[in-house]
Amino acid sequence: MCYGTMMTTMQIIMSQLRHMNLNRDNYLLICIPCFIVSIIVEYELFIFLSLFIYFILYYLVAVNVHRLVILDENKNYFSFGKRLKPTFSYFCYSLLIIIFSWGGWLLLSFYIIFIMDFLTPNILSVGIMFILIIFSFFCTIIVYPSLALNLPLASIGEKVHFFKMWKLSKGFKLTIFLQFIIISLAYVIIALPFFLFFPLGFFTNVVLSFLSVLSVALTISCLSKTYLLWKEKNRR
Repeated sequence: MCYGTMMTTMQIIMSQLRHMNLNRDNYLLICIPCFIVSIIVEYELFIFLSLFIYFILYYLVAVNVHRLVILDENKNYFSFGKRLKPTFSYFCYSLLIIIFSWGGWLLLSFYIIFIMDFLTPNILSVGIMFILIIFSFFCTIIVYPSLALNLPLASIGEKVHFFKMWKLSKGFKLTIFLQFIIISLAYVIIALPFFLFFPLGFFTNVVLSFLSVLSVALTISCLSKTYLLWKEKNRR
């Protein structure tokens, strides 16, 4: 089962790498504004404004890639009228997923900072902290793969089954998790030499920013492909 899922995951990643190569002009057009702003952020020029614009462009990258892969829509990438509603919807649902994925760590931080200081260390207090750590890991590892297929739905304007997706995504959770891990590890492996052997400067920032935006686009493209496989399975 796990071997089969790994093979499926690698097939999805390779298929989307080919898709990115065949549609490189579209992907570059989608990603370049976010890439440019990410370099500006690195140099802290107008930092708050740059960060705000960067996050907007990041969500636009997600929505545009989803629509390119799922709907084969290769226009209106930066149209305010065409992209406002799906981008806002994507932002809202992604924020919910972030809250549920990382909420355990916030609860753990609150417990350590505001509660444990007032408690005498004992088995109970340490036990509660241990339970919160396990709960936090569970949220981070399980929640995103279970709810992630809501994001392509939001991007293309389909009805979102937010909590129902926990059950509906059965059979696809592991591959979504593996896609994220494999692409993240690939980014770290490729980027690590630039951290270790190159001085921090314009060249390093350009390369790392490009790799970061590209890895995000690939992750989203793979999630889109997974959505298409999920949709095909549910038609049967």
